[in-house]
Amino acid sequence: MNTKFSVGLEGMRFYAFHGFYEEERKVGRYFVVDVKLDVHSVLDGKDDISDTFNYESIYEIVKTEMNNTQKLIETVGFNIKKNLIARTNHPIDGVIRIRKESPLMGGEVASSVVEIYL
Repeated sequence: MNTKFSVGLEGMRFYAFHGFYEEERKVGRYFVVDVKLDVHSVLDGKDDISDTFNYESIYEIVKTEMNNTQKLIETVGFNIKKNLIARTNHPIDGVIRIRKESPLMGGEVASSVVEIYL
């Protein structure tokens, strides 16, 4: 029987150099990434990791993309999405949330946010 359930990681924090402006790409900022995946799979009590999405895989994908400097955090989110989908045999949906802490705005701003939906 197919079951829909959620797995994810919250609060993955990286120092990265994403930003539209050259100064952002030189100085860098902290980014916080949350990934919540809704997995459609068979949970039948086998206690088998292949029936879910491995948390380590989520972290590996996010870390790789956070180290790949882009001008837009939307691009980072899209690349995370593409790699998450490629890593599983199960239908998934969910959300990737990326926050840039203290963006350069000329005033006090806690974070800028992008959400990418699978």
